[in-house]
Amino acid sequence: MEIFINNTKADITLEDEKTVEDVLKGIETECEKIDATIIGVSIDDEEIDAEQLSNRFSDLIENIKTLSITTICKEDIVFYFKSINENLESIEKELTEIPVYLQSGKEKESTDIVKNFAETFDNFCKAITLSSLFADYFANTKEKAENISGFLSDFAPILTDFENAFKEKDTVLIGDLSEYEIAPRIVKMKEFCTEYIK
Repeated sequence: MEIFINNTKADITLEDEKTVEDVLKGIETECEKIDATIIGVSIDDEEIDAEQLSNRFSDLIENIKTLSITTICKEDIVFYFKSINENLESIEKELTEIPVYLQSGKEKESTDIVKNFAETFDNFCKAITLSSLFADYFANTKEKAENISGFLSDFAPILTDFENAFKEKDTVLIGDLSEYEIAPRIVKMKEFCTEYIK
């Protein structure tokens, strides 16, 4: 069986390991030593989700050709938050320019800004989720989780309104939402990111 970690063939010599669970336990133990953890597993090019994984623990490695493992370390997540924070700085200013772009026929520029914002917001949500893997380091308390959950719930309908306004090219509503609803929440997102960067 060949083992790949983060798409790179691993130089691992298996000894007493007989099952998928044996191999994963050994790799997870090594990951813990460098503040990393396993976040994805594929067996013979089939991605196995968290719910299915326990059902595959007993699979014999002699019947498997490739085991691909994706890991992430604590520093990766810190870097993730830093890059999101930097992107938010420019997005905050760009969002207020969308109405002007639409009025002057620059639809591509407007669309690019919205796409960038949507991707950054998606990355922000992913980073929050990943930070829970290292709860002690990121001080993921119940209160912090509730604050972020409340923030995201509050933000969701505004994003829906923004998407609809953009589709309808309602420049007045886009401008209002950008300036009075979205920009202040981007400031809050930056505050959250800063809390996670140590």
